[in-house]
Amino acid sequence: VNTYPMGLTADSFDIDPGDYPLGTVTVNDGGLTIDKAPLTIKAKDQTYEYDGKPHGEGDPAYDDPAVIAGKVEAEGLQGSDEITSLVLDGAEEEIGVYKDRIEITGFTINGKPEVKDNYNVTLLPGTLTITKPQPQPVVPDRFLVTFNANGGTGTMADQTFTKDTT
Repeated sequence: VNTYPMGLTADSFDIDPGDYPLGTVTVNDGGLTIDKAPLTIKAKDQTYEYDGKPHGEGDPAYDDPAVIAGKVEAEGLQGSDEITSLVLDGAEEEIGVYKDRIEITGFTINGKPEVKDNYNVTLLPGTLTITKPQPQPVVPDRFLVTFNANGGTGTMADQTFTKDTT
């Protein structure tokens, strides 16, 4: 990202004055300007079931590409550029929806901190949601079984059953 002048002058050209008898040749130096590319990195929303423990991000550093891809979405990376390290922050413990709680606090592209200077970076936070726990099924330790069968009485699991005559 910079401007690179070509450095052209009149001496850069071999001009035969016979080709331009009525005028003069003016050389305007040109150049190449490379602008920063736009890059948007959004922290993905995270949802957890309440269990009394903190959930979200506690400022860890990630460097596994598969983990990074699961944590953020990047739009605008150029060529073979990729996010090679990532730091996120934002954790909560109680049930609730915490908009913009997952924040990107650091990242590196291609393992070189200076590469991100080639981008106009926009960092977008994600939402952290902690839901109510799902009720667990209650398994009784005793069962009451009622049945009506021919024959009167029977025994099942050390319980005696009698025929209901009503």
